[in-house]
Amino acid sequence: MGLLRKLFGGGSSKTPKLRQSPPKPSAPGPARPTSLESAPARPAPPAAPSNKGADMVRLAGDGRVSVVGESHYQPALKAAAHGRTVAEGDLDNAIPVNAVLVPEPKNKYDRNAVRVDVEGRTAGYLSRETAVLYQPVLLQLQAESKLGWCPGRIMGGGRRSYGLYLHMSPPERLVCVNLPRDLKILDADRNVTVTGEEKHQDTLESIAAGRDTAAVFASFAPCKIAKGKYAGAEGVEVRIDDERVGELTKAMSDRYGPVVRAVAAGGNEPGCEALVMTSARGYQVELRMPRQDDLQDES
Repeated sequence: MGLLRKLFGGGSSKTPKLRQSPPKPSAPGPARPTSLESAPARPAPPAAPSNKGADMVRLAGDGRVSVVGESHYQPALKAAAHGRTVAEGDLDNAIPVNAVLVPEPKNKYDRNAVRVDVEGRTAGYLSRETAVLYQPVLLQLQAESKLGWCPGRIMGGGRRSYGLYLHMSPPERLVCVNLPRDLKILDADRNVTVTGEEKHQDTLESIAAGRDTAAVFASFAPCKIAKGKYAGAEGVEVRIDDERVGELTKAMSDRYGPVVRAVAAGGNEPGCEALVMTSARGYQVELRMPRQDDLQDES
């Protein structure tokens, strides 16, 4: 992070141990939406919850999960949407929120229940079929005095009910092995490959810690392409916990370099979700980045 500011001015079912070390109950309730990550200004991360000093942990958001039972919690969703409405199918204007996932093993309707809170109010539940998969991971977090949160999107309003969907990775990759610190995490909508990982296998082996696939938060720093036909051109270095693990290709550096610089110029360190994976060629890194038409929103 220090280098970036100098230059720019500014799989296991157990929860993995973080390389460093997120509200209260109700009842479940027709699934809704799907969709694409984009949208207006994001809310700040949830404040620390009131229940006994639990820490908030940002969960990996490489996937989409519907919330059910929203019809029972329309006032909470309307408040979180600040009364705004989103026309049916207008995914680009879905309203961004942060959702806290609260496991409820004592819920009288479903002992596998997972409640979804938005801005301190219940906004719905994961479906029974989904909750049974996610609750064990969330319970382990809770045992460590942690609660998980993830980005969500509100749709509807006006003459239609509000609906909510979440950006969540599969349970086995839900908890990243490191923390996002104060990174500004870019939207996760497409896979972007990294080059040069072969020079950083020891670092990647340490990060993966025996996992075939490890979910992580990565950050970016400017660099100069060292060799080849683009030697000397502006590039984008990829880091995990301040350790270099590769760089973007020239084409991806040209695409994402401007947004990385814009985020940094605004006083934030840009970052993204990523996977460290084993392959026949050793450890490789795959980033989750915004679509081309979302880049203006990111900056």
